[in-house]
Amino acid sequence: MIRSTLPTKARLRYFYEFSAVFNKGKTLSKGDFFVVNELVRNDLSIKGGESWPRLGLIIAKRYAKKSVTRNALKRVIRESFRIQRNIMPKNDYVVRLYKKILPQSLKLLRRTVRLEIDFHFQQAISSNENNSSIYN
Repeated sequence: MIRSTLPTKARLRYFYEFSAVFNKGKTLSKGDFFVVNELVRNDLSIKGGESWPRLGLIIAKRYAKKSVTRNALKRVIRESFRIQRNIMPKNDYVVRLYKKILPQSLKLLRRTVRLEIDFHFQQAISSNENNSSIYN
């Protein structure tokens, strides 16, 4: 059985990577629960010439009290990113939870989060298409 995982190279893992997105990047979109920040990477900043989109998550305990809720949020976001990362611009993205999650069933929470996250990632794809059409 082949596992469909999000590889380590597609994740932001270090403090300085997150800091770069917040300091040098821009806010891509803001929804009901999440803010997505984006840092556009150029080819010179990438080691080895290979480039791929990378994802970082900030899911604070003060907004999602239960670990089950936080883990469910992370799984849904990673899954959406994993599916769409082949068509996304090769930039760094940080998804941050900024609003308290009210108690609800996990099934409903997953569905709500998936709709919002898919919208944010579609914003990233469409903003890249708009930028590339300006130069063509």
